Amino acid sequence: MLAKRHRLSRRDVETLKLAGNKKKIQNALLIYLDIGDPVRFGVSISKKVVRNAVDRNRIRRQIFARIRLHPAYCNGKSAKSVLIKLQKNLADSSEFDTLIENVFEI
Repeated sequence: MLAKRHRLSRRDVETLKLAGNKKKIQNALLIYLDIGDPVRFGVSISKKVVRNAVDRNRIRRQIFARIRLHPAYCNGKSAKSVLIKLQKNLADSSEFDTLIENVFEI
């Protein structure tokens, strides 16, 4: 899990939904905006995408773990706040890695 200061608050999520820039990638929608320091992340997975709550939480933990271990996150090179909205279930670890690479390219 990410540290609390690196997770989006409800207010940040609402700000991103209203004023954020959107980028569609293969299985997700990335909504990002430069809200301020430090970089913050959030993951949104609806019940339509993954029905079982246990599976949604597992996917969320895997995404946060990959973000935490990414070199750009460790170096603090990204200054944007990012909300990841999954639109399709991620099948394997290569799709997770592709998603995280796209997050740090914006």
